[in-house]
Amino acid sequence: MSHFSEDTEKVDTRLLPRLTKTNWITEYKNAAKCLALNYGEAGEIILEGVDIVMPKPDENDRVLYPDNDRGDRKYTKDLERHTKLKDGKKKLMSKFISTMGKEVYDEISNDPEYDKIMKDFDLLKLWNLMEQVCVGRGAVSVYTVITRLLKLKQEGD
Repeated sequence: MSHFSEDTEKVDTRLLPRLTKTNWITEYKNAAKCLALNYGEAGEIILEGVDIVMPKPDENDRVLYPDNDRGDRKYTKDLERHTKLKDGKKKLMSKFISTMGKEVYDEISNDPEYDKIMKDFDLLKLWNLMEQVCVGRGAVSVYTVITRLLKLKQEGD
């Protein structure tokens, strides 16, 4: 069954399977990554396995921007980007949680980090927790580790 409709080429979100403890590798992970393509930067977090940190600029941060039209546009653009990223994270987290089977949800919601993950809208931690619950503690792949290392920026020597 294809996750793409023939006439729009967008992911059909209704086809995301119910997440069970046995279908992470065989069905769910790839379907969820296809779904993530629809969610901009939030989806990139899932696809690349690296969090995107975008703090919300507030009025106190306004002094960090030039006091001109260009600074105003940059501030507005950063605020919009933050809002869009946060909304994408919320939507993906909601979709993932709504497709969890009871056994998976019970285990995830009882994890000591769950409340913080939800409060912070930490999409990557939820994704990793889902994988750990379904596959086991050694669920982080070599590919994920290498991708994370390549994304790190070296500072200093």
